[in-house]
Parts: sequence; structure tokens; C-alpha cells
Amino acid sequence: MNPKDRPWTYNDEYILRHEFPRRRTEEVAKMLRRTQNAVICKAHVLGLKKRSYGIVWTESMLDLLKTYYPTMTNLSLSSLIGVSMRTLTRKASELGLEKAPDFLEINARTISERISSALKRKGNFGTQFVKGVRYNPEGEFKPGHKESPETKEKRRASLRETWRRKKILKRYGLSSLSKGQD
Repeated sequence: MNPKDRPWTYNDEYILRHEFPRRRTEEVAKMLRRTQNAVICKAHVLGLKKRSYGIVWTESMLDLLKTYYPTMTNLSLSSLIGVSMRTLTRKASELGLEKAPDFLEINARTISERISSALKRKGNFGTQFVKGVRYNPEGEFKPGHKESPETKEKRRASLRETWRRKKILKRYGLSSLSKGQD
């Protein structure tokens, strides 16, 4: 008999009911020695759904994050925990974690070098604007004004640069560049 045609036993269904909601489908398929499609189809027939999508943070992962985030680089910590840097920074922000001032002082040169190399690959930082401050009231758009395609593209490029800059800063756990890192 072909293993694909093997009927589902009570034990197979029991394992599927308990493991499918909390484990990756490929893991459950290996446990049951079935294809992923077979597991997905049977789960659908039984009305099973995954508990959550994305990363499920365990207590040990959270302990590592809380312990090492203030004093370890995001790249090293994300490798240690087994998540992406984006996921790590998002969770740290959610928990209100910040880098220790000592860490930033000790590693200022390394961080500055990494930021500089990232900037050399992508270009320089542009001007930082402060929310609520009007820098050039005479140059602002008037009602009925049409923006030229060139100006529109410059504005879009500036926005892309700003988001890229924020992404680089977040990667190194910084909120902004200090004066010495420009």
C-alpha cells in the first residue's frame, strides 16, 4: 500500500488535533510521516486552525531578549534567539526595552563605522526636520498649486531616504544620530 493512501488512524487524528494548532505544518507532517498537503487537507476537514501566525515568543526567548538586549548588538542577539532583526527590534520596542547608555558609549565607534559603511553604500543622510516647525513658510504650497513631476520625484526620494535612515538607526538600536556620528 502506498504511504500516501494510508488511512488516518485515531492516533494520527489525535496528534493532528493537538499539534497542528501550535506547530509548523511541516513539523506535524514529519511527525505523522505524511505530506504537508495531506496534513493541511485533514486539518481542514477536522476544522482545525493555527493558533497564531508569525513568531510565537516563548518564555526562554523573552528572557534572552530582556537580559541581553541592552548590552548586545541586535544582529548577534537575533541570531542567538533565532528571529529576524526586524522581529527582534519590534518585540523590544513593544516591551519598552532600550540599549544601555554604557553599551552605546563603549560601542560608539563600531556603531558609527557600521552606520558610515551603510551610508556609503546608500548615500548620505539628508536634512532632519522637526515636527511642527515651519522652515520656509514662503516656499510652502499655496491652495491650487500643482507640483511639478521633478519636484514630486525629489520629495519621494527624500522620503525614501528618511525611511532608509530610520531603518539603519533602528538596526543598531539608536533613536537618532548623535553629533559625533554625522
